[in-house]
Amino acid sequence: VPQSVVEELLGIEKQFRTELLQRIWEAPLQHLSHVHIPSTLISSGSNIKMSRDNRHQVKNAFGGFNTELDKILVTKTAWRVHDDKLRAELSGEHEAWVLPVYEAFYKTYAALPFSRHADKYVR
Repeated sequence: VPQSVVEELLGIEKQFRTELLQRIWEAPLQHLSHVHIPSTLISSGSNIKMSRDNRHQVKNAFGGFNTELDKILVTKTAWRVHDDKLRAELSGEHEAWVLPVYEAFYKTYAALPFSRHADKYVR
């Protein structure tokens, strides 16, 4: 098989994987992007009093993300990837896609007093 064909197929595979990641993670990550709280409030830390609207934004973001994540996990457990190397690659791609976004959101909002029962929302 000519090298140009191999490279073309690898490019198609990469594009397919990227599109698949986008489709899978679009809904959960979208919940995290809908929180708009002033940075002055965020930098005040956990000693602040948040408005009802701000508390609901954070609750809805964590809750919506968790709901969508649960849906993905149910679907993902049905997937069967018999090749260990491919399974590890796919897992790594999923982690690399979602973890940086979630970790940034978590670091920004998890410590804020948005709920008396934050453990219900923050996993």
